[in-house]
Amino acid sequence: MYVLTMRRTVGSLILWVGVAIFAVVLVVLIGSIVNTMRNVQPVHAEVPPVSAVAWGDRVFVGPGSLAHWLKVRGIGYSVWAGRHPPANHLLQREKAQRTKSKK
Repeated sequence: MYVLTMRRTVGSLILWVGVAIFAVVLVVLIGSIVNTMRNVQPVHAEVPPVSAVAWGDRVFVGPGSLAHWLKVRGIGYSVWAGRHPPANHLLQREKAQRTKSKK
């Protein structure tokens, strides 16, 4: 009878040591998270340059593909470009950069 009582005591001792180790690890982890949250450093990211025009659920990187898309829908690129000068300037700039990089 005494041997069975001893086994239960050893088993529960091992269980409590395991629980204590788990509790210590959990406290260290939570402390690390709290420390990180207290000393938050902002992330400085550069905004990537705009290099395309989103129009009609599509993204155009050059005037040729947009001109074709507009022509299929019954409007000329020159009309669109007159109505949207900043977007036209962007597409022309990207076309010139691609042409320059190919040479």
